[in-house]
Amino acid sequence: MQYAGDRILEQWTSARDPEAFRAIVQRHAGMVYATCARILGNSHEAEDVAQECFEIFIKARRPLWKQSLGAWLHGVATNRSLKRLESEGRRKRREDRFAGQSDPGDEPEWDDVYAYVDEALAMLPDDLRIPVAAHFLEGKTHETIASELGISRSAVTQRIHRALDQMGATLKKRGLPISSVALGAALSANVAEAGTVPASLAVTLGKLALSQSAQTATALGAAKSFAAALLSNKIAVVLLAGLATLSWLAYDRLHDEA
Repeated sequence: MQYAGDRILEQWTSARDPEAFRAIVQRHAGMVYATCARILGNSHEAEDVAQECFEIFIKARRPLWKQSLGAWLHGVATNRSLKRLESEGRRKRREDRFAGQSDPGDEPEWDDVYAYVDEALAMLPDDLRIPVAAHFLEGKTHETIASELGISRSAVTQRIHRALDQMGATLKKRGLPISSVALGAALSANVAEAGTVPASLAVTLGKLALSQSAQTATALGAAKSFAAALLSNKIAVVLLAGLATLSWLAYDRLHDEA
């Protein structure tokens, strides 16, 4: 059975359909941004890196993801965010500060270790990483994941439990004693956290949607739908006005060139 996500990805990979891109961004932008924000601790930088993630997705001329685009995008968001921290030396300073303030055996503050949690998730093998990302980052039920992966519900549950245990072991090696129960509870909060996309990021991704179409009218329709889905009605009105202006400029440019 082919699921909607499969059809959308096929539309994108085969035809570079801007409507497919719009649907992909609408589905995953919140999760990507939330991942970047947790690791970087800076909303403006998180927007920049989230944009980079979708630019990487656009430039990929062959599918780099396997069974789950969401899990792949989470990995890209994690790696790009960590690289930015490393390039500025902030990751080591954060680790040194955390090591100096933590007492062995203490349950750490979640704000201090979210970057390590995302990294531990990204390090999991695909058979464990995909169901965990689908459940905790995309809010899918065990039943839905089982149907998409073609395995039983109990197998999904077992893989998620194994993944949490493995993530806990990875974090423990870093000096972060987090139980699998606490880890699962903390990850569950990501579903709500991933529901918000800043208006400025929505505008930028709307422009990316526009850039994927040779026909301005088609792209404008995709961008309008995209903006309305991501933002509140009040913000969407302002955004749609900006996109209409952008569309007119694009049309005017094409007319002049003709």
